[in-house]
Amino acid sequence: MGLMLECIDPGAVIQDSIPTLRSETAGILNNWRREALAFAATDPPPGGLQQFLADWGARNPRNMQEWPKEWPLLELLFTVITWIPFLRDNPEGQVYLEAIARTITDASQIGTFNSLILYNSKYDDYSVKEVCSSYQQANKY
Repeated sequence: MGLMLECIDPGAVIQDSIPTLRSETAGILNNWRREALAFAATDPPPGGLQQFLADWGARNPRNMQEWPKEWPLLELLFTVITWIPFLRDNPEGQVYLEAIARTITDASQIGTFNSLILYNSKYDDYSVKEVCSSYQQANKY
């Protein structure tokens, strides 16, 4: 999750602008981010993770003609597991991956933006805020 957070909101700029985000939730999300950045610094195979994070954060189309106006969060999940073989290749990791994927899918059913990260619209930041806030909603009890 930390890799995905850094892709959609590098440095937690949008996350930090959510006035209703509890400090406990922000702390958890920030811990995920720290772990993700430390992991990226190890340059895990197949390499290029830091560049991927930078390109995503800047919405740099690198291997595309232009950045899409909508990017499904689920698609981002299945892209970042390129660098996390445990989630891809290990049966236990696949159980974790399935739980994360189901959570994203469930959130898409009730969220305003259907777990899509928007680009080049007046709702870009709101789509990211919804992702950050959905963790808090899922863990409010």
